[in-house]
Amino acid sequence: MMARLDQHSEAVEAISSFDFDCLATSQVLGRENTLPMVVFKIMNDLPKEDAPVLINNDKLIHYLGDIYKGYRQEVGYHNDMHGADVAQMMYLFIKHGNLDTVAQLNYLDMVSAITACAVHDFDHDGFTNAYHVNFVTSRALRYHDKAV
Repeated sequence: MMARLDQHSEAVEAISSFDFDCLATSQVLGRENTLPMVVFKIMNDLPKEDAPVLINNDKLIHYLGDIYKGYRQEVGYHNDMHGADVAQMMYLFIKHGNLDTVAQLNYLDMVSAITACAVHDFDHDGFTNAYHVNFVTSRALRYHDKAV
């Protein structure tokens, strides 16, 4: 992964910028690599001064690949690209907005926030809660019409 990041350094450097374009980045990296590479780069750029333990990069790469596979690429919005985009925005809040200082976030807090952003629409089917409730889908029944 590090070699591939080095290969595409221009696209990767944009991750730290408000000018980041997730779709353009996916054209360079390939869609299947975008979420894993964006989040990998972010995780490795987080300040680690108070880290009780550092993340194992091999396990992180495997985990991010599994997250990518769990997103439905055919869903128009709540898909892997959206997960990468939201994770990158959280990174900007931390890096440029000083969220880590303002909210007194430690390393684990930042890793948790970035992870939550990256996975927040995992396996989203593209339909709203209202749709599931109104059509009495199995998902609505499973979750008792709450946070379907």
